[in-house]
Amino acid sequence: MKKTLFTLLLTALLPIVILAQKSPLSIGFNANYNFGIQNNSVETFVNTKIENNSTFVENKKFSLGQGPSIMGSLLFAVSDYTSIVVGFRYSFLAKTEFTTESVVGTVSALGTRNLSASRFGLIPALQLNTDNDKLNIYVRAGLSINFINQKLIDITQVDSVTIEETWEYKGKPRFGFYGGLGVQYNITKKVRITLGVEFESFTYVPSSASIEEYRRNNVASKPNYLPIDSEIEFNDWVEDQYSQNPDPQEALQMPIQTFTYNNMGISVGIIYHL
Repeated sequence: MKKTLFTLLLTALLPIVILAQKSPLSIGFNANYNFGIQNNSVETFVNTKIENNSTFVENKKFSLGQGPSIMGSLLFAVSDYTSIVVGFRYSFLAKTEFTTESVVGTVSALGTRNLSASRFGLIPALQLNTDNDKLNIYVRAGLSINFINQKLIDITQVDSVTIEETWEYKGKPRFGFYGGLGVQYNITKKVRITLGVEFESFTYVPSSASIEEYRRNNVASKPNYLPIDSEIEFNDWVEDQYSQNPDPQEALQMPIQTFTYNNMGISVGIIYHL
């Protein structure tokens, strides 16, 4: 009887022991530095200057995908050569600056426009890799689902007065393409270090923007702005408000603006096999 119970207990525990020894799960963490690529220009985001009573405009191309980021990931091994990866990435603040200069009569105004963005991304991907004892090559391909916090700080200085307006953009999450290529080195049976190159491509198309903060000579206050001066709605087709007497109680209508977040970065990380 005791022998039978022992046999049944061993039979029940054996799959658990095997699963524990060959767990398909791993967790990873990596740090990246990303470089903006495939830059584009956006209407109204230009540099201007005045020389010899003439205004010059520079069309500046940029990407908001540059800068550092960190990513935690969960890997599920389908086989020795294939894994399903789910990553959670946070990209720190990326900035690009524009300078403006204008003259009205005898009064000159100098401006600085700082466009910035941070974002959180969910990255489901498929990984293919070799299965050697120490050094292995891997490649990843998948999607990125991005939640974006994009702002514009518009600073204008006229004589001794400095006006600072903070605009916040609103829009839906954006889908993009994610890819990676690199090497993994097995330190132990459970720990691997990784070095790779990652690529991400998507654009952000906000639906609206509004002034969320106003400062005059570095003192916060509430401006006496009409909606047309403090709110923007982006649409495919808009009426030319500058010649059609727009309603000042409505948000300013502007054509859609597209901001690129394309980037390529260097990634260093560690993977722990559970």
